[in-house]
Amino acid sequence: MQRKNRGVAAALVGAAGVWLCACSARADVVANWNFNGLTGTVPASVSADAGRGTASFGEFTGGLGSLTGTDLNALPGDAAGQGLSITGSGQNGKAVVLEVTTTGLSQLAFSVAARRSSSGHATAAVEVWNGTEWQRAGSFDASTTQWQLHQFSLAGYAFLDNQSAARIRVKVDGATSGSGNIRFDNLRIEGV
Repeated sequence: MQRKNRGVAAALVGAAGVWLCACSARADVVANWNFNGLTGTVPASVSADAGRGTASFGEFTGGLGSLTGTDLNALPGDAAGQGLSITGSGQNGKAVVLEVTTTGLSQLAFSVAARRSSSGHATAAVEVWNGTEWQRAGSFDASTTQWQLHQFSLAGYAFLDNQSAARIRVKVDGATSGSGNIRFDNLRIEGV
């Protein structure tokens, strides 16, 4: 009986160790944009709703607005609210540039909820600035029927770690009409 109790105790101690290890590696929100405050004309830049960062829209020549968002990928307590909308084939090849502070953090990750209209921007590339040029970290195809979560590990890009101004951008392409759009919501960057 004593041997059996020791085995149970060892299993519990082992499970507690795994739990402590998992909690210490938990990601922190570097910056999160829920876009719920977007109404009317979208400004040239928008501060993060949580964390520290700025989303800049300087490349766009119009085509920015807000449409109904989602709670997919939302932080606890954030309502579905609004989402950022990019409309028109004239915006193909343009990007939302995110500048975030990663001081004391590494192993970054990027996530966003996205969807599009049938003639909207079909693809979005996630790119990172290495100090000289943009490097593609990944891309995704937006669904025409429902919001989907897209996630990318940026852990392989150590130049983003521990920076006062790390830069990541989301570049859209593939819209086939002036009214086609892609929507982003609950855009988040996390780090450990």
